[in-house]
Amino acid sequence: MSLNTIFDNGTHKMQSAGRLANESELAKMWRDSELKNTDWIVPVADHPQYAAYLVYRQALRDWPETEDFPTTRPAL
Repeated sequence: MSLNTIFDNGTHKMQSAGRLANESELAKMWRDSELKNTDWIVPVADHPQYAAYLVYRQALRDWPETEDFPTTRPAL
């Protein structure tokens, strides 16, 4: 499956398999990207922000089940 980038009223949206991704799908794509981008912290237990990263990563995993999803993103 290929992904194409389109622009709609100046906002960046993803199109997958010929259809626009809805807001929840876009939020989950962002969440998955954040988890991937913070994978490096897991083996670095002596990092000064290690605990904060672990809390953030758990918040990312829990986010789709919260009432704030998809409007309010977790923050580090």
